[in-house]
Amino acid sequence: MAGMSLDAMLADLPTHCAVGCKRNAQGYTETWIGHKPHLNVADGKEREGL
Repeated sequence: MAGMSLDAMLADLPTHCAVGCKRNAQGYTETWIGHKPHLNVADGKEREGL
């Protein structure tokens, strides 16, 4: 997030304990407790020749 300080980014993270579930490819239900983070990481450089 351009323009945000590290402290602001850390304060924006969820702190509650979430419970999630989904059905996998074999039909079984998988559950988890806690936040499931999704990271978007880029170095800001364009790649050529891909």
